[in-house]
Amino acid sequence: MQTDNDLPTQMEMNRLAVSDLSSQQMDVSTTTLISHWDDSESDLSTQQTDVATSALMNPLLLNLIFSYMDAPTLKKSVRPVCTLWADLGAPFLGGKTTQTYSEQLGCGMYTPEITGVASFHSKLVRNVKLVASTCPCEWSERLPENFVAVLPNIARHLEEIEVKIGSSFLHGLHKMWESHRFTNLARISITVLSSYDENGRWILAGSSYPTMGNVTMISVIMGDQYNPNTDGMAASICQKLLNAAPNLVEVEVKANFYLDFAPCKKLTRLTYKFVQFVDFATHEPTEVMDLGKIAEMLTPCRDSLAELSLYYVGPDGGHDDDVPQTLSLPSFPNLTRLTISCMDGYFRHLGDCLYTTHLPALTHVKLAASDKESLTLTLPEMFEHFRQPHVGIVSLDVDAAYDGEAENVAAAAVMVRLFPAVTKLQLKLTISEDLNSVALRRLKETLRNLAPWELTSALVEVQNVKSSGVVLATMQGLARWKGLAHTEVRLCGKVGAVLVPGDAVKAILLTCREVKLVKMSGFLIKGRDKFQGFIDANRLPITLSE
Repeated sequence: MQTDNDLPTQMEMNRLAVSDLSSQQMDVSTTTLISHWDDSESDLSTQQTDVATSALMNPLLLNLIFSYMDAPTLKKSVRPVCTLWADLGAPFLGGKTTQTYSEQLGCGMYTPEITGVASFHSKLVRNVKLVASTCPCEWSERLPENFVAVLPNIARHLEEIEVKIGSSFLHGLHKMWESHRFTNLARISITVLSSYDENGRWILAGSSYPTMGNVTMISVIMGDQYNPNTDGMAASICQKLLNAAPNLVEVEVKANFYLDFAPCKKLTRLTYKFVQFVDFATHEPTEVMDLGKIAEMLTPCRDSLAELSLYYVGPDGGHDDDVPQTLSLPSFPNLTRLTISCMDGYFRHLGDCLYTTHLPALTHVKLAASDKESLTLTLPEMFEHFRQPHVGIVSLDVDAAYDGEAENVAAAAVMVRLFPAVTKLQLKLTISEDLNSVALRRLKETLRNLAPWELTSALVEVQNVKSSGVVLATMQGLARWKGLAHTEVRLCGKVGAVLVPGDAVKAILLTCREVKLVKMSGFLIKGRDKFQGFIDANRLPITLSE
């Protein structure tokens, strides 16, 4: 039996009631808080999903991401995701790939071989390569049919067109430029591979091509040196393209025709290669290059040109020494880089035009005798007509023959006088004669006369080396150069040449140990292993290769 003392007091009963109520309220609050937390977390997750989905469908963000992806990723991982990604990824994939359309018709074939996709997203085709040729007994004026069919849909998206065709397709090419508007086209390359018909000589009259304001580069190359019949129509097409491209910056022409660059007010880079066409049977030149027309052609763009390269492409001995011509360049106030190659062709008669007041901005000059092995132009001939110096030229690249004559020694001194500020030099000398002891001494003196230049970068290459004497004379000539530590030397032996690295050769190599690098190639080296041991023991910067 409970006593009164065992019964809880009223105060204790009240305390227990409050405690129980508080416990119940806490359980309710905790349940409510957890419920609110779950709801907030669910809302946050939903918001994050919405944000991620919105970002993945944002064209501005996607365009930025797609621009960094390579072609395989765009093709296999991006465009299959959804229609939006397929549409946005198409231009980027098109910019990294080239669609080729080809039509080839060989002898005995009734139908041409045609390649090229006919159905696709129009934005996928931004770069197009067009190849079309026929056999001598069949030709067509039409471009490949599948290309013509898709052209209306892709013309406005194209950014680059590369064309390699036979001359018979020039008609179709002309109609293409005449009939379509290429509003985004930036680069045009045309190569005429061969000529079998007589139509190529025609000159196209009629309307001009629609303006192509985005075109900045045009290249036209005549690939068949043995048939000049293509020149007329190709010249007309090229001139019409120049007229239709007011923002043209760069032009490359390899042809037998001359152009009017008056419409090209923004032209800054021009490469002109004159093709000396020759008769197929006799290999005799069919037309003489007119250096007066070359100068006339260059005059309209004299204020805009910053880089000019002139080449002569023809057979050995194709120039006519009986009709001497002198190329006198017009004044170019903004020209910084000048290349004149194949000077042993018509450009061997270069007038006195490389001086400061005539070409005030000029800094880089390249003068090359020839792109063939049988070059004949020597340093004295190359600089024969130069009289006035140019103090702004800092980079000089010279490629000439060396014949061992005394005039070479004086020519080297003339080079230093004409261009006293040169700090970067590339000199290539090709030995054209068997050199006796006197000629070898002159080679040493020729190189020694270039020592006054304060060179920060130099490359000296001697080709067709036949003996150890040339190696010895070359290194002796370089020994006093101020920029020897910045000079690379390449000694290239003639096939079958034997190099005997005797005591004199080893001594001069030790003297020139400061040189940046010496590469010896093409020699049969007597005592090769022993010579390599000498190089290794003295830690000389010399490499040997077959």
